Amino acid sequence: MNKQTKFQVGDKAYKPKGYDFPCTIVGVFETVGGDIRVVGEMDNYGLLHIFNEGQLEPVETITASAEEQLIHLLETQLVDISMMSKIELGDDVIAEINRLKDIIADIKRLQDLYF
Repeated sequence: MNKQTKFQVGDKAYKPKGYDFPCTIVGVFETVGGDIRVVGEMDNYGLLHIFNEGQLEPVETITASAEEQLIHLLETQLVDISMMSKIELGDDVIAEINRLKDIIADIKRLQDLYF
């Protein structure tokens, strides 16, 4: 297989849409038609499932992204508050902070399945 793949054997992944499927990648291959397929072994159950690459997301990538977004948002708001002597955060900022916290909580729940 000469194609660049999203996953390597041993990577931890999860299915972000639909049913939960926390898994470890146990196989990556190319179909006769040239499409990449990924075999995930469901953690704690051993169930094997073949996915399109786009159906799974790496656990580590999502964690870093959500945490970085939250940190960046908080940093920029603190700068704005200090520069403008603003006392309260706007409703839109609070909603975004809560959204990112929910993402982080979901990720931590998935990581608890692994570790």
